[in-house]
Amino acid sequence: MMRYITIACLLMTALFLGGCANDMKPSSAQTSATAPATAATPATAVLVPSGDMSQPEPGTMRIKVYRGSNDARWLLPEVFQVKKNDHPAQTAMELLAAPPHGSGMVGLLPKEVKIKGLWVKDEIAYVDFSEAITQNAGSTSERLLVAAIVNTLTEFPEVQSVQILVEGKRRTTLQGHVDISEPLSRSEKIIKH
Repeated sequence: MMRYITIACLLMTALFLGGCANDMKPSSAQTSATAPATAATPATAVLVPSGDMSQPEPGTMRIKVYRGSNDARWLLPEVFQVKKNDHPAQTAMELLAAPPHGSGMVGLLPKEVKIKGLWVKDEIAYVDFSEAITQNAGSTSERLLVAAIVNTLTEFPEVQSVQILVEGKRRTTLQGHVDISEPLSRSEKIIKH
């Protein structure tokens, strides 16, 4: 009984926060967190060696993104040092879209994917991708892709969950396997450290 009450509360909250429409374009209040292309692009990012616990250089920050393992079983962290900017989550998504630098890693976002928008509201990151993210690649690839997006964005303390959008709209799944209809929380179990 408690489970049904919890589910009902979550559904009511989702309807309240998201409204009844599928269109999830940000309002003018939300767009202030939507970032244009940043100065810290993948070309200017510097890979931080694994295990390096030193402080970032002045004027820079570190961003962790997650890649797929070659055996398609795990997410592997990759840390970059980039120039400080006002849109670190957007920078993280740009880094995620770039090819991995580390050995034993594979990129998960299709090359044709565009990041159309990113904003944070009430501790939920809304990330909007182009239709190319729905290219069918199988259930394992989809699971890793969704987990990489969610775990990368929840590295930021202001983000507790992630709503993945395609062309500004909620979808049930990206490729038919993983439910993305509601905001998703971080999963530590899939990360191999």
